[in-house]
Amino acid sequence: RLKKAYIPANKYLNLFTSPMLVIIAKNIGFFAGAILLVLVTLTLINEELLFADNIPLAITVLGITVSVCRALIPDANQVYCPDSLMKEVLQHTHYQPDSWHNAAHLPHVRQQFSQMFVFKGVY
Repeated sequence: RLKKAYIPANKYLNLFTSPMLVIIAKNIGFFAGAILLVLVTLTLINEELLFADNIPLAITVLGITVSVCRALIPDANQVYCPDSLMKEVLQHTHYQPDSWHNAAHLPHVRQQFSQMFVFKGVY
């Protein structure tokens, strides 16, 4: 039953994002992307820069930084509706404590819910 509920449970857990973390990720991603754009443009104009010591390393690190920052930013068109996602999970698991009833939007419910759906590394 938990396997069928994994997709809506993951959507439910992803609804709760930190606004400060999103702002920091947007700013770091913007500045890293701007520097990355300048370095890539310069290497396209002058190919000798590609063989410099630190330019490929800087391009790689900035590219990874931009990718990580984009992963931390939630979708702008995402609809915040934790109750419907909780009901969808409930259809599969048939388990809901009384403290979760009409409280899917609260942080303590998310904390208890995340203990039930622990992320497992997949190789």
